[in-house]
Amino acid sequence: MEGGEPNVVARGGLEIKLCIQTYRLFYVSATEDILWRMFSKEELENAASKLKTGNDMRKKWIEAKM
Repeated sequence: MEGGEPNVVARGGLEIKLCIQTYRLFYVSATEDILWRMFSKEELENAASKLKTGNDMRKKWIEAKM
């Protein structure tokens, strides 16, 4: 993503209703907005590496306590 725009998927589907007497907003059931960021292969590999390192450290800590 360095210097470029992120790869995202967006969908606007949230609906609201407005009471004309009180100006209260009501959200319509079963409607939503979605914003989903797609990760690059490099970002996924980096996250997997960090997860493995953290899991290894936790495993060592648990074994030391037993």
